[in-house]
Amino acid sequence: MTPLEFTILLHHHCSPGPFRQPTALYDDICAQFTSDGIFETSLPADQRENGYKVTDKGTAWILAILKTPMPEQVWVDLGGEILEIS
Repeated sequence: MTPLEFTILLHHHCSPGPFRQPTALYDDICAQFTSDGIFETSLPADQRENGYKVTDKGTAWILAILKTPMPEQVWVDLGGEILEIS
């Protein structure tokens, strides 16, 4: 996932308004998300300005991404042992 894809996904998850920074790739990304079942376009009349709604599958993907732990830096010697540096 690219940063732009993640930004678009989070925008449509959190905001009822239109995406404010459309790029040449925006339509392609939204079409792919729709094809993959991440977005749906059949919205009630009061949400049509947005154009896209994140599906349950898309919400589950967002939650999985947000649960990813922060990486940790470790130092490893040539033998594969982690070196404890304080």
